[in-house]
Amino acid sequence: MKILSWNINCRSSVRRKIPDLVIESIAAKNPDVFCLNEFVKGVNYREFIDRLSKLGYEAFVDPRTTGCSGNEILIAVKREHAVMTESFVINNDHKNPNFLHVAITRKNEEKINLIGVRIKILSPEKNLSKDEKEKFQIKEAKERMCQLNNLVSYLEKLEGQQIYAIGDWNNYYYDDNSKIDTWKSDDTYLQNYYSYPLLVSKMATLGLTNYTPQGYSWLNKSVRSKKKYIRNDHVFSNANVSDLNYCWAFTNSINYIPDEVGYPDHAMLLFTAH
Repeated sequence: MKILSWNINCRSSVRRKIPDLVIESIAAKNPDVFCLNEFVKGVNYREFIDRLSKLGYEAFVDPRTTGCSGNEILIAVKREHAVMTESFVINNDHKNPNFLHVAITRKNEEKINLIGVRIKILSPEKNLSKDEKEKFQIKEAKERMCQLNNLVSYLEKLEGQQIYAIGDWNNYYYDDNSKIDTWKSDDTYLQNYYSYPLLVSKMATLGLTNYTPQGYSWLNKSVRSKKKYIRNDHVFSNANVSDLNYCWAFTNSINYIPDEVGYPDHAMLLFTAH
């Protein structure tokens, strides 16, 4: 089963069309399942869902929301792959990530749990002093860890079932040699409170292995060092995963507008689930 996960950068504060580029890129990759992060029910939302249906997908979103009410998760499944699908949500507050759970029962009666996740980022108040800003950043990093802990509590209920937790985990910069205590010499490092090593360790308590491609999935253009190249998009699963890669091919499209809100600013995360 080919799976695609993609942060499409709609952003809740902007009420506009979902670009044709998004559905054209999905159609080109033709995944069996895909998960969109930072999806917003924009002005052409219904048209977007209809176009997905014509491509053979059944789409799932949070049924509690309407219009441009905030960042969401959309998960779509090729109808040919499922005899039954169910969707589940959790409280959408600052202590929980953007979340959508779609359970698929396949023709061979195999059940797969697709968990779409985006760890939220909280914005600071304006005009904070340097000291106030530093304290807020540490508090906000702890909030990200709180979201992860609440997600893990949910996933514990799926013990013994096949899980693919995919999406944008909004961890900070790390390299392959980073460990949980890499930053302990300076408690102002936000990675002490939420980081990729902490994320991997926490998910491992559920028997979920981390799968992360080489390369980068998001570019922090405000940073002038290698730390701008961040891997934020990951797969955690207790099943086999292969053919893992980040794909930036959509940036070559003549319809792509770089640095424009509403146009994807993360790589597609592509993999094969077995």
